[in-house]
Amino acid sequence: MKLIPLFELSEVHKIARPIYAPDQSILLNRGASVKLAYKNRLESFGILSVYVEDEFLGTIEDIDPVSDVVRQGAARIVQKAFDLAENRRPLNIDELIRVANQITDDLIANRGCMVQFTDVRATGSYRYSHSVNVCILATLTALGLDYDMLRVKQIAIGSLLHDIGYATAKNPLDHPMEGFNLLRRYPIIHTLSASIAVQHHERIDGAGFPRNLKGDAVHEYAQICALANLYDHLTNEEDGTRILPHYALEKIMSEYTAYDQKIITAFVRNIAPYPVGTSVRLNNGQEGKVIAVPKGLPLRPVVKLFDTAELVHLLDHSTLFVTEVIEKVAVAK
Repeated sequence: MKLIPLFELSEVHKIARPIYAPDQSILLNRGASVKLAYKNRLESFGILSVYVEDEFLGTIEDIDPVSDVVRQGAARIVQKAFDLAENRRPLNIDELIRVANQITDDLIANRGCMVQFTDVRATGSYRYSHSVNVCILATLTALGLDYDMLRVKQIAIGSLLHDIGYATAKNPLDHPMEGFNLLRRYPIIHTLSASIAVQHHERIDGAGFPRNLKGDAVHEYAQICALANLYDHLTNEEDGTRILPHYALEKIMSEYTAYDQKIITAFVRNIAPYPVGTSVRLNNGQEGKVIAVPKGLPLRPVVKLFDTAELVHLLDHSTLFVTEVIEKVAVAK
């Protein structure tokens, strides 16, 4: 499969991953043929890019560490939570914890998978899909740090609800404290989970907000969520702009003054800088597409060459490496 800008979508393409409306209902399912009317409908929802089948790559098993069923179910529950909070009604915390645990269970069951996909999001669903993605990325990082299951689940629920303060904040800058105050009403939510909401914009160099905390005053949980939040914003911005994963990871790795180095290291270990389907150029000038990414060695993917269809395992060629991504990126118009 490959991700293409919506303007390139035509009747020769088939959809490779389901596309969802803002209410999380399916607009186009995997395998659907494309018609012009479908393209116009996707555009009306603010969808700027889609995954389509790629004959050159052939059939590649879906390698998302969290299933579409769990992802979309979680997004629906998060949307419901935002609606309840906005209307000053009690949250269904048991339901939210159940969803966070489902995400955790999927990640544990698929520990060999790396994060390789950019979400295809409708405009109206951004906040909820973002919350789910941050939960996935933060929970993966916690697992990579070998946290015990209690701590992993505390991070999962806190990260899932890190932005809940937006539902009640009159000023967006107030959403961290609003979220913390909201979550503290529920005794089942641990204080450290709630602290993720208030601290996920803090930095250990003191340059964050709302309290300009420094050093150890910024809890590890919040730092983990902050990195997940930053990465997802870079690769899936609300206005439709995004940067490619390897550039986003370079940005993450440059934030060594803002976050603990061990957390940065654990975070980037789970992200594929060159996801399956990415067109790349090697240092010997050859070009091809990534067809596999080995867990733990994301800079050494397997590349299928365009000219010969040969499979080049970079693990077996110590002098070869990726020098450039040759990929088109969807941007908002």
